[in-house]
Amino acid sequence: MHQILDKPFMYMVLAILAGRPEGIVVHVEMGMYMGVWEEMLRGAAGLVGCTCKQRDHQRLSRSLAGLEEYFSTVFKRILIVCIGNICRSPTAEYLLRQHLVSRDIQLGSAGLGALIGGGMDAAALQLLAEHGIDGTAHRARQLTPAMLREADLVLSMEKSHVGAMTRLAPEANGKIFLLDKWLLGRDIPDPYRQQREAFDHVYGMIKQGVDSWLRYL
Repeated sequence: MHQILDKPFMYMVLAILAGRPEGIVVHVEMGMYMGVWEEMLRGAAGLVGCTCKQRDHQRLSRSLAGLEEYFSTVFKRILIVCIGNICRSPTAEYLLRQHLVSRDIQLGSAGLGALIGGGMDAAALQLLAEHGIDGTAHRARQLTPAMLREADLVLSMEKSHVGAMTRLAPEANGKIFLLDKWLLGRDIPDPYRQQREAFDHVYGMIKQGVDSWLRYL
């Protein structure tokens, strides 16, 4: 647990327990500690070295619920990035679209070395079609610093992609994450020019990654 603590988070807990949650500005890895806040609620008294009364727990619970609602409205522009922008990132984009179709969220994808103007790889396109999703409209785009600056959240397939994007637009560093962040933090491998089995495996990893992000969007 100690690995996920930092000063902004501690200040938030202290302020809430002090009875002054209003007006708190929180920047904790773009709010991505949401997944551990329920655990932190149970241990909040011990963390700040005081006895937390029932009303404090209730206050903290209400405040965290409000923060979760706040962060669910933050990500209005989501960008998904891989290399060629014809396999992994468009697959993730279209899977997210399926879940967020009724939401006011702009979704897009791009590639660090995009096959500009190209459609989705035939195997990736076929996999989407088998799951009732039409990806024929997709056209590959080259990632630009402007895209990273304009996005509220950037999801990448590999750790090396995170580094490349940070170098391309250092100011966007705080909003770039792995698609697999909430699972094992794995790289999702590139299936390009491989057999169908590789695409099946990667599709499963992408779907799991997409599903894991839904609670935050």
